[in-house]
Amino acid sequence: RDRLQRDVEQTDCVVFVSHRWWNVDSNEPDTPEGHKYGLLCRALVALKRQVPKQQLDAVVIWIDYACIEQDDPMERDLGISSLVSYVARSDFLVIPVKPNPEA
Repeated sequence: RDRLQRDVEQTDCVVFVSHRWWNVDSNEPDTPEGHKYGLLCRALVALKRQVPKQQLDAVVIWIDYACIEQDDPMERDLGISSLVSYVARSDFLVIPVKPNPEA
């Protein structure tokens, strides 16, 4: 198998990335400028600092938008309904939050 996909093992550190729709009028998971991608990269770099180097191969990332079928409504709904069980099995939860200029 390639390093992009593999079965999760008991000793893995699972990072669950939750997708949030910032623009309900768009079918794209991110902004054209890649704001969510940038937030995710920064979060994963920060997480990498907390994981011992010898354990980095045991870190797996589960991105709900990428791992749940998006084109078939029935499959998508089944995937969405199982999100709680995926989160419960995760060690970390990352949720990219839309920047608020007023904050």
